[in-house]
Amino acid sequence: MLGSLDIAQIIDDVLGSTDPVRGISVGQFLAIAALNRVVAACSRARIADWWATTAGPRFTNISAAKLGHRRFWDAMNQLTPTHLEDVSARITARIVKDHDLDTSTLALDMTNFATWVDTNNDAASLPSQAPRSPPETARWRPATRA
Repeated sequence: MLGSLDIAQIIDDVLGSTDPVRGISVGQFLAIAALNRVVAACSRARIADWWATTAGPRFTNISAAKLGHRRFWDAMNQLTPTHLEDVSARITARIVKDHDLDTSTLALDMTNFATWVDTNNDAASLPSQAPRSPPETARWRPATRA
């Protein structure tokens, strides 16, 4: 999905002429970080270790040695809030176009999340030490036509 949507290229296009960090573009860094979050989330300090266990280095010619967490921050520091807004808008437009999504309606499913935190629901009292994430979180999906 990252490749078919050209996520790294969109990020790099928005940034224009930025300096690659150790030969890796900011877009490539962020695409690898996003892939890590989806596949096997770990800290930025361990992304290089994770990357070395995947086929990623063979397919991208990006070695794990280039993905140190300090390099990640060197790449991230090139992004501004304005860049992120533009990247987000472009990626969203690309998803809508490529997948022919109907954006006339947005459905938000709060049922389980709202029930879990409802203060009038004695069965849903919050623990004294909150879990890392609620059992169910709010999910949004663009409405699609059948």
